[in-house]
Amino acid sequence: MESDKQLIFISHAQPEEDYLAIWLASKLRLLGYDVWVDKDNLKKGDAFWNEIELKMKNESIRFIPLVSQAYIDKSLNKNTGVFLEVSLSKVISKKIQNYVLPLKVDACSFDDFPISILPLDTIDFSKNWGKGLKEIIEEFELQGIPKSNVSNNVLNQWFKYL
Repeated sequence: MESDKQLIFISHAQPEEDYLAIWLASKLRLLGYDVWVDKDNLKKGDAFWNEIELKMKNESIRFIPLVSQAYIDKSLNKNTGVFLEVSLSKVISKKIQNYVLPLKVDACSFDDFPISILPLDTIDFSKNWGKGLKEIIEEFELQGIPKSNVSNNVLNQWFKYL
C-alpha cells in the first residue's frame, strides 16, 4: 500500500446521487477518513477535471464509485466525468491493489456495471445505507486504510457497538 496516499475518492452520477455522495463523505470523515467528493471539494471556477485527475493520481488510495443506473448510463458516454473517472481508475488500479471498491446504490443490474468494475466484489448500498457503511468500514479496517485520530463521536460509538 502506498503509505503517502490516504484519500478516499467518491465518484458518482450528478445530480442523481449527490445526496448519497455527500452523506457517505460526511460519515467517513466523522470516522477519521480523508474523503474527496466534488460536491464538497470543488469550488466555483475550479478547473475541475485537472483537480479530479490530480486527486485521483497523487492522493487517492481508494476509488468508491456509487454505481446506479444513472452512473452506468454516464459511464458509457465519453463526454461525462463518470466516463473519465472510471477510465482513470482502471489505470490507477494497476498500481494500487483493491483500488476500486464499488457500491451498488439502486436496483441496477450487476451485469450492466462498467466493464472495469463488473468483476469486482461490490457492497450493496441499495437497501440499507447504514449496513453498507458498516461493510465499507470493515473493509477499510481489513485493508489498513489510514485515518486520522478522531474524537469519540456518536458515529464512532454507533460503529463500535453495531
